Amino acid sequence: DIRKIIESIAPFCAPLYFLAHRNADATQIKNNATVSFINTDHGRFLITAYHVWEAYLTKKQENENLILAIGSGNASPIILLDGVRLVSGDSDPLDIAVLTFNNINLVPEKQKKFFRIDCFPLVPPKVNDAVAFIGYPGKRRRPNQPELGVFSGGMLFVDLVTDVSEYKIYSVDIDNNRQNKMLEHGFETIDDFGGVSGAPVYVSRSGKVELVGFMTQFNGSNKIAIVARADYINNEGMIIC
Repeated sequence: DIRKIIESIAPFCAPLYFLAHRNADATQIKNNATVSFINTDHGRFLITAYHVWEAYLTKKQENENLILAIGSGNASPIILLDGVRLVSGDSDPLDIAVLTFNNINLVPEKQKKFFRIDCFPLVPPKVNDAVAFIGYPGKRRRPNQPELGVFSGGMLFVDLVTDVSEYKIYSVDIDNNRQNKMLEHGFETIDDFGGVSGAPVYVSRSGKVELVGFMTQFNGSNKIAIVARADYINNEGMIIC
C-alpha cells in the first residue's frame, strides 16, 4: 500500500535549502537537496550526500552569508542550520556526509522525526528487495506567500534492488517498472530528479522499516539509481570504511 509506505518514511527526511542569506525568501534559494534525520545513543544527526556538502562549501566561499536550512513542511517555517558542521564524511566511494548543527533539538517533532537506530551495523538489502525513498526534486520547489515559507513537493520512489556492491546499492530500471509518485496533486510529471540526493532509502523486513542507504545519484537518463550503503555509519555518526 503506497499510502502506508509514505506514512512510514516521510517524517524522516526533508528538503535541504541553500539560502543566499538568513532572511532570504524562496526566490533566493540557490540549490536544494534532501536531508535524512537519524537518532542513535550518541545523539541526533543529519545525513545527506557528500557532494551536497562540497557544493555548500564551494558556494559559501563565494557568498559568506550563505546558510543551509531545512524545510519543516509546507506552510511551515524553515529551520536555519546555525553552526552546521561535518561530523564525518566520505566523498568516495560512499558519498555520504553526516552533519550536526547548534540548534538540532529545535527540529519540530510534529512535522519531522529522527529515525531511531538501536542495532548496528545496519544490514544492506539483497538483490530483488523492494526499497523506497522520498526525495525533494528542485523542479517541484516553488515560492509560497512570504508567511507560508517554501513549498517543496516530495516524490516517492519504489525500486527493486538489482545489484549490491561493496559500497553501493543499484536499481537499474530496465523495464520501466520503477514507481514514482508525486506526494501532492497539481504537478505535472517531471523527469529531472536533481535535489533527491541525500534521501534515506528503506527496506521492509518482517513488517519493520529499516534504513539501508542514502540516495546519491541517477544515471543513464534516470534508469540507474545509485545508493550509498548505510551500514558504514556507526552509532557515533562516524563513517567506518
